[in-house]
Amino acid sequence: MVEFSHIYTKDERQQMLDEKRKEFTAILTKIPGKKKKAARAIAAQAAFLAVAVRELDEIVMRDGYVEEYQNGENQRGTKKTVAADLLDRYTKTYTTAIR
Repeated sequence: MVEFSHIYTKDERQQMLDEKRKEFTAILTKIPGKKKKAARAIAAQAAFLAVAVRELDEIVMRDGYVEEYQNGENQRGTKKTVAADLLDRYTKTYTTAIR
């Protein structure tokens, strides 16, 4: 089993997150006051997802989409990696949040 390593450092991730929050906050200036609080929460989540999707995409490019597994002596095969599975789910959630 290959040891997992991130693409970005914690500081790099935080910097990208701050940039995405600023980008999404700029869009929120046009939203009426009552809806702005909910929109801020969605924008914060969307910013996190944007950064996570970017890193997961690079992890999948680096490590591949599938990995080999072995359960017991005779059962083995290939399966989708955890990063690939998360990339699929986060991309769907991000797309929904952006809409």
